[in-house]
Amino acid sequence: MISATSAWSPDVQTRIDAFVQRVERGEIEHPTAIFDFDGTLCREDIGENFLRWQIDNRKLRGVDYSRDVYGDYEAAVKRDHKTGYAMAVSLMKGLEEKAVRGWAADFARDHVDRHAFEAQRSLVDRLLKAGVDVWIVSASTQYLVEAAAPHFGLDPDHAVGIRAEVRDGILTGNVPEPITYREGKVDAIDRFIGRRPDLAAGNSWTDYEMLQTASTLAIMVNPSADLEPAARANGWAVQLFNPV
Repeated sequence: MISATSAWSPDVQTRIDAFVQRVERGEIEHPTAIFDFDGTLCREDIGENFLRWQIDNRKLRGVDYSRDVYGDYEAAVKRDHKTGYAMAVSLMKGLEEKAVRGWAADFARDHVDRHAFEAQRSLVDRLLKAGVDVWIVSASTQYLVEAAAPHFGLDPDHAVGIRAEVRDGILTGNVPEPITYREGKVDAIDRFIGRRPDLAAGNSWTDYEMLQTASTLAIMVNPSADLEPAARANGWAVQLFNPV
């Protein structure tokens, strides 16, 4: 049993070092790393926390606030994760995109400051300095991951999330494919990045297919009890970070 820590375990650190050394020796052509966001780069789920904030502050339009709106979202996720995650975006129907971007920027700044795994921030910085093309692929809304990316030293255009359809500056409530959940993450990688990762990091079954595409190193962060054996069976590095 690996004990939880705030730093990389010796085994994972050794594998990271080996990957970076291969990159620096020029052994990997166009090296690419892809990270999930929620639970992987940061503790907690930024998309769900943002949805709670919008509900608590009555930001959503066309929503019956006499109902448990967040409870409806949770029930949708329980029925089908993919449509549930898309619901968090579709609930923003009728909002001005400019306003959503502003809220997302403020929310992401606070979320990353409070919840980032500093070992991950250091890893992203190390990869960038080594010449690795680093991306975020998340099931949170595109606006949030774009806003969070600079707090990890990444350009917003290197973040992929669940997208919203926009017409005349207003969110329509439609959510176009690919939805970045399980196989949808791989579809998004193929469409928006155009290269499968050499290194991939995730924390849950939602990242399983993405991690399977990593050609050199896959890192599973704080896996659930049922996921850890699958991660080890695939030869993935397993890292347990302290929850706080």
